[in-house]
Amino acid sequence: MAQPEENEKDSGFPSGPWTGFYTQPGDRRFHRQSLDLTFRRGRMIGRGQDGIGVFLIGGHYDLESRRVWWTKSYPGSHSVYYSGVQQGRTIQGDWNIPPHYRGGFSIWPGGDSALDGEFFLEEARPLEVRLPALVED
Repeated sequence: MAQPEENEKDSGFPSGPWTGFYTQPGDRRFHRQSLDLTFRRGRMIGRGQDGIGVFLIGGHYDLESRRVWWTKSYPGSHSVYYSGVQQGRTIQGDWNIPPHYRGGFSIWPGGDSALDGEFFLEEARPLEVRLPALVED
């Protein structure tokens, strides 16, 4: 009897529930999404749900570069192409629906409640940066 294949052991790519959001141009809200992902031997598969509906995931990841790319397909509707990088406990990057639609995203393992609080705000807020006053010579 064949042994079942093992899921990825790298802690940056844990199989199981993930959560996160995507953004859309001109819309300051974070759009939540829930995913159930499996990472195994460079392949990424899964399913999930967001405000648009239920979707399927199929893609790849690279342990050396930490890059991830996948297609999010809504059965009977459209597909969205994702490309990102695994950093710390998150995968962040961009999505696009060629030729006109694109935005950003961030996902993280579903059990990481510290990140839930950091990202799940009602509205994206502009970053406030305070620079020191310039001193003229």
